[in-house]
Formats: sequence, C-alpha cells, structure tokens
Amino acid sequence: MQVNEGNAAYVAPEQALGMLRPGSDVYAMGVLLFRLLSGELPYDGEDAEEITLKHANEPIPSLCALRPDIPEELEQVVRVALSKRPEARFANPAALARALRSAMIPESQLVIRAAPARRITVRSRRTRFSWSRVASFLTLCWVCLCFFLVTTCLHHAVFFHDPGMFG
Repeated sequence: MQVNEGNAAYVAPEQALGMLRPGSDVYAMGVLLFRLLSGELPYDGEDAEEITLKHANEPIPSLCALRPDIPEELEQVVRVALSKRPEARFANPAALARALRSAMIPESQLVIRAAPARRITVRSRRTRFSWSRVASFLTLCWVCLCFFLVTTCLHHAVFFHDPGMFG
C-alpha cells in the first residue's frame, strides 16, 4: 500500500485506497479537531503505511478518555467526522462547522435571528424624454458620419493616389 496524497496522519480510510471524496476533507478536519482537543493524533505508528492501516482498521480512540473535561457532544462531533465510512460523516465542512458550533454553545445561548420578510422592488431606471438629449445624440451621429466620410476619402486618396480627389 502506498499513500500518494496527503500526510498519513490525516489520510481518510478511502483515501488510502486511492479514492478521494469530499468526505476525505471532513475526515482530515476530524483528525485536526482530535489533535487540537487532545494534544495528540488519533493514530500513530512507525511509518506512513502503519498509520494509514490504523486509520482504516482500528476503532476511533475515545477523546473523553484522554480529556475527561471535554463535553460528550463535542466528542460525538469528532467521532462522526472520523467515521470510517464517508457516507456516515458530515456531508460537507459547513455541516461539520454547524455541528461543532452547536456542540460548543448550549442551545440557550444560541441567538438565531430571523431574516425579515422583505420584498425588493425593482424599478425601471428610464430617463425622461428631453429635446436636449435628442439634440446631443443627433450631433454625435453627425460628428461620427463626418469622421467616417473624411477618413474614407483620405483612405482612397492615399491608396489610389488620386491627385484630383481633393481639388
């Protein structure tokens, strides 16, 4: 077995088989949480292969056994993140973050703000008709037409060498 992707300490069991899934990132976050909360990695060994085999085959170590002061809810979040089967883990990192937050903050302290039901009215930004705008537009068209005619005449005079073109 060869681990090609990532650090063996954070490799998900399916990743050791060469299958990368979104759940592999959730597993790595679970390992990181375990390390941050306990001060050590969940699995260690002599080399990367041994550590990878432990991730795939050994049961998840108890976080509360290492740190009895950690709440059960928090250990449960870490255990779900470290689940051996990717489909048993959190669906994505955002779901892990929500579970972690709810495990750390008691329900009585959570403040959920309901978004007010507002309708956004979209109004047309039409400008009012004015003769000065019409005059500006016509002047611009006239300038563009004159510029086009002058450059066309110069183009013909230069490329066709018509000395009588301008007089």
